[in-house]
Amino acid sequence: MTLQEVCSTYHLDAALLQALAERGVFCAQLCDGDACRAAVACFLCECGLSVEQIAAYFLTEDGGRTQRVLLRRLRAEALERVHAAQRCVDKLDCLLRKQGECPARSGRK
Repeated sequence: MTLQEVCSTYHLDAALLQALAERGVFCAQLCDGDACRAAVACFLCECGLSVEQIAAYFLTEDGGRTQRVLLRRLRAEALERVHAAQRCVDKLDCLLRKQGECPARSGRK
């Protein structure tokens, strides 16, 4: 399959994958394994990695060290977002309690 066919078939970000192809991550003709790598590349972009970081993820030959560093950093950032959202929920619950409404029951009828 061509890069464009993979993007169309799997609803992947064509501009991102084209930029990665220009950096040598993908060729014009993709095999089945490349389609999976393309999906991973799109996911990494959604997680916040730049094109350069994604290219390094796939191209660096250091026994997976670069991949582990990038994935650990992304995980830590995602976990911090989750914790921040939980703090927000906790504060909203507190404000609702002050208003005399029990947050656990507010959604029930």
